[in-house]
Amino acid sequence: MSVVRLLVALLVTVLVCTMAFAEDLTARQIMERQKKLHEASSEKASLVMILVDRSGAKKKRVMRSFKKTMPDGLSRSLLLFTEPTDLDGTSILSVETEPSQVSQWIYLPATKAMQRVTSNAKTDYFMGTDFTYEDMQADNLDNFTLNLAGSETLDDQDCWVIEVIPTEEKRKSSGYSKRIFHIRKDIIFTVKVDFFDRRGREIKTQTNHDLENIRGEMWAAKKTLVDNKHAQHKTLVGLAGLEVDVDLDDEIFSEGFVSSGRRPQ
Repeated sequence: MSVVRLLVALLVTVLVCTMAFAEDLTARQIMERQKKLHEASSEKASLVMILVDRSGAKKKRVMRSFKKTMPDGLSRSLLLFTEPTDLDGTSILSVETEPSQVSQWIYLPATKAMQRVTSNAKTDYFMGTDFTYEDMQADNLDNFTLNLAGSETLDDQDCWVIEVIPTEEKRKSSGYSKRIFHIRKDIIFTVKVDFFDRRGREIKTQTNHDLENIRGEMWAAKKTLVDNKHAQHKTLVGLAGLEVDVDLDDEIFSEGFVSSGRRPQ
């Protein structure tokens, strides 16, 4: 066999084995691999959000986002609004207290006080958007039943279809009876999520667009659209800037720092 034919044969073998491996993944393995590929130890982002109501009227929000995995392995995040003026300084702090629990606080500059987001409020939409407080929390896969429902082609891309159903205990605090994820097989990245309320009705769809390779196998969506069919409202989020594996002081993810009105650099 010639060298060229040998190389071709080896390449075909590798591709076939890779495809077979991808097809044999379980729903949980896919979700775990996605998290591993597309998460950094720390992130700093600039975001622009456009809210569109049923009449077509638009409102603009500008935010800065910070996220870090702490020394104990748990994550913390801070979302800071900078525009419009009446929201400037408003912040949402999310602290993972253990793998299955996240505590959240909202800081309002007008009152200069931190308000705890109660478990009953996790299903509420925040700041006029189509995101709930629950949506802002990272999923602990132990709190869900994951079902691989097959494959579908979406925008000419082959995708896994995975049903994510909260366990009996998780259902007590979740606003969703299930979510359906479409995850691209080539880069293992979610491009669509359908959300169903507690009655099983589809209420909104999130789609991720303009995917960009950040580094290595890590990707991010430069645009995210949430179409809330139930409320006839839409939220478009644009990623204006993203830095990963940056040096972020642990202090900025504390109640004391946020309530002081200080801002991360």
